[in-house]
Amino acid sequence: MRKFLFILLFITCIPTFAGRVLPEGVYTTLDSFTPPVIRLDGKEYYTSAAFQIRDEQNRLLAPQRVPANVPVWVQVEPSRQDLIWRAWILSPEEVEYLKSIGRIKEPRATFFGLECLFVQC
Repeated sequence: MRKFLFILLFITCIPTFAGRVLPEGVYTTLDSFTPPVIRLDGKEYYTSAAFQIRDEQNRLLAPQRVPANVPVWVQVEPSRQDLIWRAWILSPEEVEYLKSIGRIKEPRATFFGLECLFVQC
């Protein structure tokens, strides 16, 4: 019975050990954020009304607490492709991991950050 309870407890704790999962999006650099405008890689974009930004520990950040010049993973609004919907501040370890698994690719001559989100590249 004790083994069964230990295994059950262990199985329920497994998701807490996993790192955060990032949805489909784009890697870029956050220059500044002044609601409702977010500056990414030198270009300004508008944020949606439901915009969320999360830090390295996956906590929601208030607009006043958003740091500048940090690597971020951004996602656009599903219904309107011209608005930024969510952003996650990445740690250096996450950036290296995302590069190692191929989710962050070096820019090509025709690809400059977020431009391919709003038009077909």
